[in-house]
Formats: sequence, C-alpha cells, structure tokens
Amino acid sequence: MNWKKGTLGASGMLVLVILIGLMLRIPITTLPLMLGDLANKLEVSKSSLGILTTLPLIMFMLFSSVASTILKKWGFKKSLLGTLAILLVGSLLRLIVTMPTMIIGTSLIGMGIAYLNVYMPSFVTAYFPSNIGLYTSVYTFSMMFGVALFNVITAPIMVWAGWWSMLIVLAITPLLALIIWLFLMPKSTKCSLCGGHYLSNHHGSNHC
Repeated sequence: MNWKKGTLGASGMLVLVILIGLMLRIPITTLPLMLGDLANKLEVSKSSLGILTTLPLIMFMLFSSVASTILKKWGFKKSLLGTLAILLVGSLLRLIVTMPTMIIGTSLIGMGIAYLNVYMPSFVTAYFPSNIGLYTSVYTFSMMFGVALFNVITAPIMVWAGWWSMLIVLAITPLLALIIWLFLMPKSTKCSLCGGHYLSNHHGSNHC
C-alpha cells in the first residue's frame, strides 16, 4: 500500500498498532485509579463520579453497531483519522477538570474506543495480510499489557507529578497515534464496490 514503507514506515506502523492497543483500554481503566483526587478537585463525592466509569460501556453499546457502516462509507484512512481525533479531543477535554468536560470527554473516548474495537481486525487484515496473526497479537498484547502497566505506574506518577499528570499521559497517547497516522496514511481512491475508499498498493491491488 502507499503508506510510507521502509524501516521508518514499518516501525511507525508497528508503533501505531501498539498505541492503538493501549488506547483500547487504558483511558477507561486508569481513570478509576484517580477518582478520589478528581472528586476532591470537583468538590463532589467519589460515588457521584461512578458515571465516568459507566459512560464508556454505554458508548460501546450505542456506537459499536454503527462502526462498520462508517468504515464502509469512509474507508480506513478517514475512519481511523476521525476516530483518533475523537479520542484526542476527548482526552483534551478531560484536562479541563469540570464535571461537564469530564462527562463529554469520557463519552467521546468511549465512542472512539467502540469504533477502534470494530476497526482493528479489518485494519490488520488490510494492512498486514501476511502477518495477520502477529499484528493481532501485538495490539491484543498491548491492550492487556497497557492495563497492567498503568495499574502499576499510575500511583507513583501521581505521587511524583500529581494526579493531573496522568490525564496528560492519557492525552499524549492519541496525539502520538494521530501524528503517526497523518505521516503514514495511504492515498485513497473512491471505491465503486462499497461506496467507501480503497487503498492502492505498489503492486496494483486494492483494499477497501
């Protein structure tokens, strides 16, 4: 495909898959670890913030079913670009610590993750047809390892740099992924078969 190949391009795609694997869970599983500090900042009870842990699940239920339709309509290039942008905006909104911005930001993050859950199997199949099992394992392992890693490092980072610093870390992840995808994303052409966009590789074959 027309994403920038060579060592830099291959490394970038690997990093992108790892970052996406991380984003599939850590924005959801890390926030509960700082609910006490967040409640103090918002001057509310910790129990009242339970909605922030429930919202992503609601977003999964609402948006997972439409993800395939969006992918078919827009293709991988725009779908992934838009999803990473949604995750970044949601993460940035959570840096503004008010109840409305936390709710909206968490909702956007849940929506973005719902899309990624659907996109990733097709993404791996389209971009790594010779290594589907390997790259599926990479993002699945990244997802599980990320949860374990952030469960370990969140408390020390909060002690060292403050709890808000973890929100910054969670915002950096989609920012890096978005930058990498903007650099590597392939040229796309309108697909007459599905109404979306297909990606042309150097051998002339196409992937929607």
